[in-house]
This record gives sequence, structure tokens and C-alpha cells, in this order.
Amino acid sequence: MGAASETASSDLVKSDEQGKGFAGRLNVSKRYAVKLADIADRLEPAARSMLEYLLKIDATVQMFVRIANEDPEQVPHLRELFQNIREMAEHAEGGFGAAAGLADTVRANSRFSKDLRGPSARIETALRQIADATAITRKWAAQVASFLPPAAE
Repeated sequence: MGAASETASSDLVKSDEQGKGFAGRLNVSKRYAVKLADIADRLEPAARSMLEYLLKIDATVQMFVRIANEDPEQVPHLRELFQNIREMAEHAEGGFGAAAGLADTVRANSRFSKDLRGPSARIETALRQIADATAITRKWAAQVASFLPPAAE
């Protein structure tokens, strides 16, 4: 998405330099909207699948946390699972932690052109799903933290 934005910005500058005015800006906006639609086509199913998968396994994670809380003797058997959960949350935070802020930016930029509204809304929805998925892994990490040694900084 960043590359598409940089290209659109560069194209806007070129269009302005060539004196194409509003028509030139509109043309750049339409080309950018097509690129955003392509991004949305790839991002939507991935974000939806990720969130659906995490929601599906949430009950299982909650069961293991409950077992650890109710029977501390089981914690050594669950430690590797809990470590994997913490690592997954760290990776999700590192890779997707800014998704909600990016969604806000996409929404704000969509107001510049009606051509951008449709693809921007789709991308915003996908980014919000990614943010929700990250929140789930963050919740899991907090739940298992007491069963693990402190994470290495």
C-alpha cells in the first residue's frame, strides 16, 4: 500500500507540473483506486481468515488457561504451548500492532475522492480485523504470562 501511495503522490506532482489541473488529479485518483482495490482483494480474505481462526481457537486457549489456573501441576505440561502463545502475540504486535492507526489513516484519506471510498472502506475493514486479531493474541499473552518466566527484552 505504501508503494501505491508513493506512486500516486509522485503522479500527482507530475500531473500538477504538466498543468493538467483537476482532470489530471482525478485521473491519478482513479488509477490509485484501482491499485487499492487490488490490495483490498488480497488483504480482505487473509484478514478475515486470520480473525476467524483465532476466534475459533479462543475457546481452546481459554480451556488451557483454566486448566492451568485450576490445576497448577499441569503448568509444566502447558508451558511450551503458553510460550508459543506469547511468541505469537509478540510477532502479531510487531507485524500488525499499527493496524488500527493505519485503518484510521485510510479512512481519512478516502475523503479525497469518491473513487477511493470503496476500496478504502474494504482495506479499513480488513485492517480493523487485523487489529482485532492482534488484540486477541495480546489478551492470550496476558493470560498466560503468569505461567511463564519473564520474556527476554
